[in-house]
Amino acid sequence: MKAKVGKTTNIVLRIAIMLLTIAYVYKQIHHRLEWDQWKQVIDDLSQNRVSVWFAIAIIALVPLNLFLESVKWKRLIDRLEKVTYNRAFTAVLTGLSVSMFLPNRVGDYLGKVFVLNHANRIESILVTIIGSIAQWIVFIAGGSLALIIVFPSTAVFQQPNALMYYIGLIIGLLLVVLLSLGVYFNLRVAQQLVTLLFPGLAPRFKRYIHVFSLYSGYDLLAILCISAMRYIVFTFQFFLMLRMLSFSIPYTQAILALALMYMALTLIPTIALTELGVRGSVSVGIFTMLFEHTDYWNEQSVMAVLLASVIIWLINVAVPALTGVFFVYRLKFIRNGNLWNRK
Repeated sequence: MKAKVGKTTNIVLRIAIMLLTIAYVYKQIHHRLEWDQWKQVIDDLSQNRVSVWFAIAIIALVPLNLFLESVKWKRLIDRLEKVTYNRAFTAVLTGLSVSMFLPNRVGDYLGKVFVLNHANRIESILVTIIGSIAQWIVFIAGGSLALIIVFPSTAVFQQPNALMYYIGLIIGLLLVVLLSLGVYFNLRVAQQLVTLLFPGLAPRFKRYIHVFSLYSGYDLLAILCISAMRYIVFTFQFFLMLRMLSFSIPYTQAILALALMYMALTLIPTIALTELGVRGSVSVGIFTMLFEHTDYWNEQSVMAVLLASVIIWLINVAVPALTGVFFVYRLKFIRNGNLWNRK
């Protein structure tokens, strides 16, 4: 009877995830995009041969981005269960599918671990979080550096005592980055912190958080480097998309704006139903703040930034998520009679 109930639950969850993912992507596209406007953009771009090459380059970077994320997750999860690159790639796609309708991409962790056959799922989620922390650090470090570079050119820097505020900003950002790196490269300290802060729960937590001690400093550095490579890939994608949409901004200027944009998106809590809207608003807001009083900025530039944020989301998130739907039906949520397979 238990096996039958588990099988039924697996089927129901699979179908629910598939339908929710498809419905969410459809809602985003249907409610946020004007088809006549898109048709005009496509017609304009199709007449420009340079745009075609930009489009080919942008699309070619999509599998590279997904491959790097797959390599990162495989390197982490192999300590708990050996997986092939094919399964790691599948895990990334299903993670995107499940995360489409859950807040702050929580589903990314769940979608990935349900691909595994034997590893404890709570431990697997903790291991997956390590990769997310590495990516978060890259976003914060890149955004902090951009903010330090950009701040002297803002109106705030013209105010009295601006230099003092600037020095304070530099010190504050450096402390945040260094503290983040310190915690990241000393994940084993988590065991001591749990024991200190939650002595009653420590025995229960210890059997899971021991996974943080499985990775050396070299392992964590490798994960951080892969995260940095992903960062370079999708920021370059965004830059190419801006150029494709005739926003001819220098690469260095675009990277500063994109670094601030991705840091802001990392810090702003979102739910899936508002993610695309938040992305568009933040993107336009950051670029307006930096380029509003320059020769680069006009009404067409605003539309280029907005369209670029939407298109990058579509090709890097929505399309892979829809592809992942085909793999969701293979997921086994109930295993050995329970969801989390606790030891």
